[in-house]
Amino acid sequence: MEPVMNRYTTRQVTGLTGLARHTVYALIRAGVLSPERDARAHFRFGFRDLVILRTAQALASRSPAPRRLLGLLRALHRQLPPDQPLSALRILIEDDRVLVRDRSTLFAPDSGQTLLDFALDDSRQERMPSEQSRAAARAMPAMCADDYFTRAIEFEEMGRAGEAEQAYRETIDLEPRAARAMINLGRLLHARGELTEAEALYRHALEIEPQQFIAHFNLGIVLEDRGAMEQALQSYRMAAAIDPDVPAIHYNLARLYRLQGDMPAASRHLARFHALRRTPADR
Repeated sequence: MEPVMNRYTTRQVTGLTGLARHTVYALIRAGVLSPERDARAHFRFGFRDLVILRTAQALASRSPAPRRLLGLLRALHRQLPPDQPLSALRILIEDDRVLVRDRSTLFAPDSGQTLLDFALDDSRQERMPSEQSRAAARAMPAMCADDYFTRAIEFEEMGRAGEAEQAYRETIDLEPRAARAMINLGRLLHARGELTEAEALYRHALEIEPQQFIAHFNLGIVLEDRGAMEQALQSYRMAAAIDPDVPAIHYNLARLYRLQGDMPAASRHLARFHALRRTPADR
């Protein structure tokens, strides 16, 4: 059970941002996005790409000229700092201008102009910012739910489960409908045997996003661990109905059908599992 959305498929990024698939492909061709490719040459998008796509979505709603929009996004792509986690960044949009906060600095990617610098002098006193800088600083929001979600996954990748758990809880505190954070938090709790809270988180996530197949699948695993095999089977069925191309779902269905003595159903799902393992779908 990997963290949700550690890497994003084309289908996921279009769903998250509301941008059309052809728009995403156009941004790739323009050099605005830098997705990786998997073994079957399907695109896999990272957090940096998602930051740019969300910015594109927000800018598009302000209707800047297409050439201006593309220029802003290219500049953002070039200047997103490569040597720090994206949770350290904040992207702001003022009219049709993009601003990036990198720790204590506010800069405009398209011009490279620094608008805010709270560097410390030798006496460790903050320099007095200009009126423009003070206004920009007031506009800076605190960390938002997306920032905490990004940070949580970064903590997981570093093996810091306790800090990841706290960051997922912060995400949910800030955004009570953050279903993906609930799923990932549930997985962490499940891994250490806290089945009751994990189950509650998965069910809550499904109230918010009923078509979230990962929540159905993870709920099925929890229910199995609690001995509720019929309920687990139903959860796996729901997951398969939403996304029939996930091998693990069919493997678990085959196993539970075999336990029930339904060998035709078990054989059907086992065959599907092997077929998907030979030709994995673009997920």
